[in-house]
Amino acid sequence: MNTSYNFRNKDPIIDVLRTLLQTMAQIEGISFNACLKRIQRDTNDNLKATTLYGWFKGGTRYPQYRFVARLTLYLNQYARRPIRVGDRQAYPALRTVKRAA
Repeated sequence: MNTSYNFRNKDPIIDVLRTLLQTMAQIEGISFNACLKRIQRDTNDNLKATTLYGWFKGGTRYPQYRFVARLTLYLNQYARRPIRVGDRQAYPALRTVKRAA
């Protein structure tokens, strides 16, 4: 039994994170590159836009776990941030993403 997973081009986590960032950009109404720059600004330069660009469009095949964990934590905080709508709080990122049935 072969327990290793061989992939051709890039680690599958890159595809998952790309999809999440595309969803975030679509919700915010900004371009994908603007989304990468926003992440760099919001994480105080812990995640550089060039690092993320290297994952998605560059030659990076195996991203380091610490950066994957930072991006995952950021996306979790982004999805759960409340905003004020009138006199109540809403969670727009959780409500506008269509979930697969």
